[in-house]
Amino acid sequence: MFKEKSMRKLHRVIGLLVTIPMIITICTGLMLIMRSYFPWVQPKTIKQEIPKTWLSLEATTKLLVANPKTQVKDWSDISYFKITPSKGVIQVRTKQGLQVQMNGETGKILEIAPRRTSLIVKIHEGSYWSPKVRDFIVMPSAFGLLLLALSGLLLLFKHFTRRST
Repeated sequence: MFKEKSMRKLHRVIGLLVTIPMIITICTGLMLIMRSYFPWVQPKTIKQEIPKTWLSLEATTKLLVANPKTQVKDWSDISYFKITPSKGVIQVRTKQGLQVQMNGETGKILEIAPRRTSLIVKIHEGSYWSPKVRDFIVMPSAFGLLLLALSGLLLLFKHFTRRST
């Protein structure tokens, strides 16, 4: 077993090594958890009356192509369709990072706004920079944080057991 002095030194070194990656991970994690409260991260869904009939994906795409603000030229510019029946809206996410909200029946564009959730997820997991950053900095930092928590608990346990004797 480690001596208390070497355990404290290891605890400090691990703490210093994981500080910056963990601050980034914590901040981006908080942004992702609270994304529905911050339209800067993820635009709020605009509620509409529930349509009697819905636009087809083809008709939706044609309306997007017709509007240059959407930056959609064809199907390949679209990464995601989300249809929310309870809110009467079609959300389209583009590969350029935009979220277009449309009335599900008329196709009227309600909002075109940047959606930064995917970018924040990539920063959170470290893949924004490269898979090597994720594998060799973020993942070891997570293990370091686990070791930090365990060594901190061990030091705390030793502290209280020493005081009670």
